[in-house]
Amino acid sequence: MTCEQIRPLLGSHLDEELDVVHDATVVAHLDTCPHCTRELQALTELRRTLQRSPLRRAAPVDLAAQIRRQLAAEPAAHAGRVVRFPRRWSQAFALAASIALAGAIGFQWGRMRSERIGFTDDATASFVRARATGRLYEVASSSQHTVKPWFAGRVDFSPAVPDLAAQGFPLLGGRVERFGTRPAAALVYGRRQHTIDVYVWRDGPAASEAPVREAGFTLLGWKGEDGLFYVAVSDLAAPELMEFRRQFTGVDASLPQ
Repeated sequence: MTCEQIRPLLGSHLDEELDVVHDATVVAHLDTCPHCTRELQALTELRRTLQRSPLRRAAPVDLAAQIRRQLAAEPAAHAGRVVRFPRRWSQAFALAASIALAGAIGFQWGRMRSERIGFTDDATASFVRARATGRLYEVASSSQHTVKPWFAGRVDFSPAVPDLAAQGFPLLGGRVERFGTRPAAALVYGRRQHTIDVYVWRDGPAASEAPVREAGFTLLGWKGEDGLFYVAVSDLAAPELMEFRRQFTGVDASLPQ
């Protein structure tokens, strides 16, 4: 995309409102365009200036003390009395408690789902960005004996790196990605004219074990016997990516000591 096409997207990129494909395209363009990078920096500084501006009226400094004094002044006339509520009130309280519990459970489920969706977006964006910038791997090798040791010291875990060349999925290399504060190892495999990224990380969220379509790509997750989480991303159709997962999880990826 040209600078004229990218500039209208900078504000949405800054506000994290773009879909993963367009956002990855903007990031790839910024890596090579100093003019658009300076414009993004100017937008960022403008946002910081507005955030520092006194647009809101501050609460009185003694507001908390005023509230405490008012609470302390309340009469304690009812202290020690046992208050009995009508039965219908008790039922209402029980219903309210049930609703609150359901809400808490729903909130927790929603948070986990949001984390999973966020990771799915990050993985898809990484897949697109790597191909837009030509940075598919930092270590290029078809040997698991080269790729697996390369991650030592770069991530705090040891991902499985099976050799699947005989099954039609040759290893091409690997790189390190970071999704927020979470480091991830990225393994790159080939399949005819296609490529597959396998992202590996230690802590959740776990990716869906059922095929997921995101921006025209297929994602497929699983948890390895090593306790690590894996998700494969590719433009391959779901059945072929499921075959890749079957081969990946069915091969002993441990290296001889």
